[in-house]
Amino acid sequence: MWTWVRIRQAISAVSRKQLVVGIGIATARACGFASGAVVARALGPNEFGPYTIAFTIFSSLLQLTTFADTWLVSQWGDATGRERAKAAVWKIKFWAGVILLALAVGAPFAFEAWSDKLHIPAGLYLLAVGAAVTGALTTAGATTYQAEGNFAAYSVIVALGPFVSVIVSLILWRSHVVSPIGYVWVLLLSYLPTAVLAYRRLNVDPVPHHLQDDILRALRFGGWVTVGSVAYVLFQRIDVFLLASTAPPADVGMYGAATRLAAVGSFFGSTITAVLMPSGSLASTWQDATKRHDYTIESIVSITAMGVALGLAILATGPIVRGLFGAAYQVAVPKAEVLILSQIVVIVQMPFYFALYALKGERWIAALGLTQLVVSVGSCYVLIGRLGPIGAAWSNVLTYAVGLLVVTTFHWKRRRHSWTV
Repeated sequence: MWTWVRIRQAISAVSRKQLVVGIGIATARACGFASGAVVARALGPNEFGPYTIAFTIFSSLLQLTTFADTWLVSQWGDATGRERAKAAVWKIKFWAGVILLALAVGAPFAFEAWSDKLHIPAGLYLLAVGAAVTGALTTAGATTYQAEGNFAAYSVIVALGPFVSVIVSLILWRSHVVSPIGYVWVLLLSYLPTAVLAYRRLNVDPVPHHLQDDILRALRFGGWVTVGSVAYVLFQRIDVFLLASTAPPADVGMYGAATRLAAVGSFFGSTITAVLMPSGSLASTWQDATKRHDYTIESIVSITAMGVALGLAILATGPIVRGLFGAAYQVAVPKAEVLILSQIVVIVQMPFYFALYALKGERWIAALGLTQLVVSVGSCYVLIGRLGPIGAAWSNVLTYAVGLLVVTTFHWKRRRHSWTV
């Protein structure tokens, strides 16, 4: 039963955990937004276009190995299993980084015409991928603290890279640095300290026995999940690349300012992930009626509070853009409002999306990612052609609405089967 006592307990739990995590993630998002504003002012709309593409490469590839982070949380049992899981995740992160860097070296030569069409120098590819590698290692290190329930340490690690980035970017701006490459270097180096910390936490010595078996288990766990993750990486910011292939750099720069503001709004979704994923990805949470009800209450409280906050953010978008990015970026305001609306669609479904991990919904994850990729590409192509840059923003709303529909369908089907696995 949903009693007022349990609702008050849920609100108290949400307040304690999400306050700590929320401070860290809000700091990270605010610093990331401020860093983007500083770079936008330093470079101007034309040069901010190539930087936006580089940042999009970074933020997209950063999520490619997140399945390993999720697997690490799910394996956080006894001390022996914990050490084996950490060693396996380190190897996955290491080799993924090696492969991505190798591809980055060859990509500008293999796709020279594409590189010219996007107006991005070849060197930016390598720097952006290098930043993604250090960032991906950082997320794994932060995940170890998340699994321990040490949300304070998790928050510090999440916020440190963006905080360093905005400080150094501000110094470069005041030093009149006007090269996008310089600011992408800042992005890479700002995550280096936390990447080193992650290495120290993940690199187990001596190497556990049967490490290859653990790596294979993690990869099998990420089998269909990886398909979904790759599709997610491709569709999440496909709007930027499709827009860049048809619009001048200044339009891409304007849209980049809008995406940076929307990224601040996405910290609410990141807070939900950090706090609710450890419980939401457990089968027992959904199979036990009491746990399921408690989790649902906590999720509804979180969604309601964060939805209201994002609604207020939409109302304040104009003054924020004008005040931080400058009057030159006024055109970005409508795009930012639509992109923040898409974040509301995301957070409504996110706590219940975790059930796909818990209830053997890996194929659903893959199917959802692939479907959203198709919808994103198709809707971007059509809407950008008809509406211009704001059409790219509306394609995000449509794509995430598909996710909400699929997650709702998954729970409806599981409900009919009494939540069995």
